[in-house]
Amino acid sequence: WNFTLIHKFLLTWSYLGYVNSQIISWKPINQYSMDEDNVWNFRIFTKHYYPHRTTNLYIFDSKLNIVSKLLNIAPWEDFKSSRFMQDKVYLVTFKATDPLFVIDLWDIKKPKIIWELKIPGYSLYLHPLYQFGDIQYILWIWQEAEEVYSHRSLPKNIKIDLYEVDFWTIITTW
Repeated sequence: WNFTLIHKFLLTWSYLGYVNSQIISWKPINQYSMDEDNVWNFRIFTKHYYPHRTTNLYIFDSKLNIVSKLLNIAPWEDFKSSRFMQDKVYLVTFKATDPLFVIDLWDIKKPKIIWELKIPGYSLYLHPLYQFGDIQYILWIWQEAEEVYSHRSLPKNIKIDLYEVDFWTIITTW
């Protein structure tokens, strides 16, 4: 299927009502592909395969009107996982190496990729570890791999990375 239909409802203690619907191109990969922020803006990643593989980010306001989109992220790569942490989102795609993208959502009208790290392998799990004081962390479990030939890789060791995240970008790895 080439489209995703999104419905929004308002639910309170005494009311259930329809808000709006939207149709967007392509489909989300899983439940971690979507999120609502603290002012009810809805964010969703979709992936598609034709004419080439790519990932898209759509941002909607509280009434489900489209605010912005970031299209054609990581062309020719498969969307694997994403995690939302306040005004940042961490996105992993895969081809033969696995890039970790950090996308800044502070200005919802202008989402932008602010950082990218490529590793020789693929993600198994990506998890935000929320703030400890002013510091945030993200845990990334991935499988090291060696590219055997175009778009194929041979799995090797399992790796666990812990990244310290500041307000703007990832600054440290252990």
